[in-house]
Amino acid sequence: PVTRRPPVHMRREPAVRLDLGELERAFKNLQRKLHPDLFHQRSEEEQELSAANSALVNAGYQTLRHPLERVKYLLSLHGIEVLAETAGTISDPTLLMEVMEIRDEISTCTSGAALRKLADANAARLEALMEALERHYGAGDYGAIGDSAIELQYFSKIEEEISLRADMVG
Repeated sequence: PVTRRPPVHMRREPAVRLDLGELERAFKNLQRKLHPDLFHQRSEEEQELSAANSALVNAGYQTLRHPLERVKYLLSLHGIEVLAETAGTISDPTLLMEVMEIRDEISTCTSGAALRKLADANAARLEALMEALERHYGAGDYGAIGDSAIELQYFSKIEEEISLRADMVG
């Protein structure tokens, strides 16, 4: 879950961007110490603790390695839930139209080359959003973070839709 704090050894200073290689090394290091298979000859209590800690490490790693989940987590640290199921909708009509047009373009696309072009444009948009989120987070502008996080949510979904369509187009 997004609201869980990553294990102390994986925890870094809260940040929008992370060194994913460093995160993976910390994750693997913790798993080498906590994996339940290492505790199969220990007491039942130690086995249960190992399994619980290993699950916590896995959940923390999954949260931190995905930009959208990481942003949700960062916002939750400040009591902001703009990406909850009942929130997280676009209030800007221009942005809403843009998202709807892109989704329509994806759904009707029959060319791998056209999908790559859409994917490249979306990747640039995601990068710009991450830069904006980083600036806003550094400045403590949580209102702007919330707005950018909602955009990130929509453009992350577009990334998924492009990938699914690419599998269909071949």
